[in-house]
Amino acid sequence: RRDQMLSTRHASLRGFTYDPAPTDSLAGGLHPAGVYASSDFFTEDFAPMWGAGRADLAEMGRLGANAVRLYSWRAGSGRNHEPFLEAAVAADVAVALPIDNWLVHCLSHAEAQPCQALDAAAAISASVSEARPHACAIAAWVVGTEYEKFGEVQPTVASVQERQRDLEQALAHLLEAEAAVGWPPERLPPITVPVSLDTYLSERCPTLRGSAACEFYPRLLARFPQLAGRLLLGLQAYLPGPDLRRLLQRPGGPDSLHAQLLAAGLPEVAALPTLLTEVGSVEPTSPAAAAAELAAACSGGYEGAPLGCFFNTYVTR
Repeated sequence: RRDQMLSTRHASLRGFTYDPAPTDSLAGGLHPAGVYASSDFFTEDFAPMWGAGRADLAEMGRLGANAVRLYSWRAGSGRNHEPFLEAAVAADVAVALPIDNWLVHCLSHAEAQPCQALDAAAAISASVSEARPHACAIAAWVVGTEYEKFGEVQPTVASVQERQRDLEQALAHLLEAEAAVGWPPERLPPITVPVSLDTYLSERCPTLRGSAACEFYPRLLARFPQLAGRLLLGLQAYLPGPDLRRLLQRPGGPDSLHAQLLAAGLPEVAALPTLLTEVGSVEPTSPAAAAAELAAACSGGYEGAPLGCFFNTYVTR
């Protein structure tokens, strides 16, 4: 089963974004302050949500998902995620693990007030060490989420370029951590750095939706040639529909993402496989409706997203 899961990374991902909450945290909204100290609910303490009990992982597998994307994952300090990874293998659901925005930021800004209590380097290394025995079940590393907007009320091209330096340091540490634990080269997970399609933040591609990709990805490919074959162009798309399909078609019209990247002199970015790291909405829906939406949005992939997508919805229980 583990060897079979390895092929999932090279096929069409058809997954859900998975940011669960215990039932007793919902009265004050998702993750209300003071109820739980962390939104990392993937340790053995919360097995009744995703394992035996509520059985979220098995349920998502039955709904048609072959992967889940997580947002909170803090290894070390006595946290044990191994039961979650074992449950994912049992459910035939691969896991896209996050290097979240705070880890990316605090790795480069350890002196900042919110970062003084967080050893970002140790946390990233611990995540890699913890995931290594389950290499076949890791669908991807997701480094940041719309990091071009992190900490900025009004992001600018200059602030995006500063964020680029943070991402480079995070990628450098992630690659070093993989090497340190002896991750088999043939099982190294893909890596993606999701950017929002709602921003225009590049001098090189000023009219391109998601133009932060024009800043991030060329520099990552130039600095880390070993990422060739691993880097995926991650897009936060939110709502599916014909406009999104036109944007992602290859070769597509002059306004397609592929054509605009080529026009900007970025053939190496245009050639990257595309993964929709979020597509959909957070409107409440039933499990049956979520299964239908997942199939409609992700099965077979968009023309420009052959790896498929992670569907974003709020499933009521």
